[in-house]
Amino acid sequence: MNARAELALRASETEWRSVVENAPDLISIVDRDHRVRFMNRTAIGYTMAQVLGARGEQFVDTEDAKGLSRAIDFVFETGEIRSIKCRARGPGGEEHWFTSRLGPTLKSGEVDRVILISADTTDANKMEELLRRSQKMQVIGELTGGISHHFNNYLTVILGNLDLLSAKLGPDHAQQRLATKALEAANRAPRSRNVCSPMRASRP
Repeated sequence: MNARAELALRASETEWRSVVENAPDLISIVDRDHRVRFMNRTAIGYTMAQVLGARGEQFVDTEDAKGLSRAIDFVFETGEIRSIKCRARGPGGEEHWFTSRLGPTLKSGEVDRVILISADTTDANKMEELLRRSQKMQVIGELTGGISHHFNNYLTVILGNLDLLSAKLGPDHAQQRLATKALEAANRAPRSRNVCSPMRASRP
């Protein structure tokens, strides 16, 4: 190799290394044992020494580890691209969400390694969860409002009928005392619009 070609090769390698190391996403490569053989940079609190040589599933939430394992095996077996979404755990147990695309790297026409390009979607997932909760509380509030409306209608009918009954019995009737107590109790019943106020207050 002449000097000019060697310089060009070094420049190309330097440029490629810069691109990979400064990529916005995490880039990792695993072997057939699912052990990490390369990672462009550290993330979520782990050191490079902790990551290299360890199985990728070690850093993923227990519920999602099987899905990651199946996705890696699928790429090795088929050579096709796979996408997954999983939770990773930092050294202190903090949760991070990642969306990853897995693809093959070939050697002599065979799948030699699997490369994972992973985007941290933790903030986006938190916003989605807040939106889901907000929508859920809105639905509950609307349902409660409908129930409150019907309850108030029934209460109005009950009060009206008790008033008529009390007037019909007259003050000297033996059952007037019971009718009066029932009317007083119905008047003390809180209007159900207060039931849904905590729902409204909890909305963001």
